[in-house]
Amino acid sequence: MVFGGLCWIVAYVLLGCAQTLTANQIVKKMNEKLNETQDIRGKIVTTQSLGDETTSKTIKFLIKKPDKFKEEMEHSTLLPNGTTVFERTIHIVNGTTEWKIAPSTNTVFKVILPGRPPSFLII
Repeated sequence: MVFGGLCWIVAYVLLGCAQTLTANQIVKKMNEKLNETQDIRGKIVTTQSLGDETTSKTIKFLIKKPDKFKEEMEHSTLLPNGTTVFERTIHIVNGTTEWKIAPSTNTVFKVILPGRPPSFLII
């Protein structure tokens, strides 16, 4: 009986303190937090199976305001014959120049940006 009463009290307090936000309030809070943020970094890991093939990707990324970006992607595919194909790519933007690097083929693709960062950096 005491436990049941305690649960009701805790639920009442939690529900009474909870805020209900509108969509506009949520967007406003999100934009305020985004404006305070100087960099965003993370890691995304995915695995996909299609038939007899399994593909795994690991993406590490860093976005630093106002216009810097780095992404490293490791991509491996396990083929039906048991062979694994592995690829690693690096993508870097420093605000004025963009590089796409493929270490396995020792190639670099370089682009001079036209005065503004790519759209994925406009956050």
